[in-house]
Amino acid sequence: MHRFLLGAAIAATATSAFAADVPVVLDQELAQPHISGYVEAYLGGIRVAAGGNHIDFTGAGGTGRVNFPIDSRWNVQADAFVDSIWGHGLNFSGYGGAVHGYWRDPNAYALGGFASITGYGGDLGSSDLYSFSVGPEAQAYFGNVTLYARSTTVNSAPAARPNTWTIGVAVA
Repeated sequence: MHRFLLGAAIAATATSAFAADVPVVLDQELAQPHISGYVEAYLGGIRVAAGGNHIDFTGAGGTGRVNFPIDSRWNVQADAFVDSIWGHGLNFSGYGGAVHGYWRDPNAYALGGFASITGYGGDLGSSDLYSFSVGPEAQAYFGNVTLYARSTTVNSAPAARPNTWTIGVAVA
């Protein structure tokens, strides 16, 4: 009898785990795109030195992004940020946000447009400093490398600036 039980135990442990091979079928609700985003913050310092003298400033800020899928390819992203440096009785800050709308093939590229506004405050002498920009943007995906480009029309108060181009590369 002991031989039979020992043989059955060996046979049971020597077989493959069939449960691990069963494909997982997600519920349609779980397989759909979901809202995603992140928040980041920083705190640091700046030291400006010249001629044996130095001035120290403290810097802090943060940003947040939220991506809302409209369907499997269309997305809307909202960004917000605030940055500030202060020290020696001075304070300078920037704050603003952006909205991006784009169509994305996660294996190849994304095409869309954006609009953003940035305000500037602190000890700048004017509370009416701001800029806003609008334009198209695109990304191309090559494995772990992403190429990014956008064209921007920037208007600032009190002066306007011409169109600009931004081109970048990100490696993950």
